[in-house]
Amino acid sequence: MFLSIFDIFKIGIGPSSSHTMGPMTAAARFLDDLRGGRDKEPGAGELAALG
Repeated sequence: MFLSIFDIFKIGIGPSSSHTMGPMTAAARFLDDLRGGRDKEPGAGELAALG
């Protein structure tokens, strides 16, 4: 999985948003991957369903 720096760090409200948004986004993506939420390849589920 490739991440851009812009995927992790977002501009948020407050003076320390860069310190909170990055870890929060990284943790959310990690948990989502553990749960199997995101496809590694867009449309892979649709192609697999075809058989």
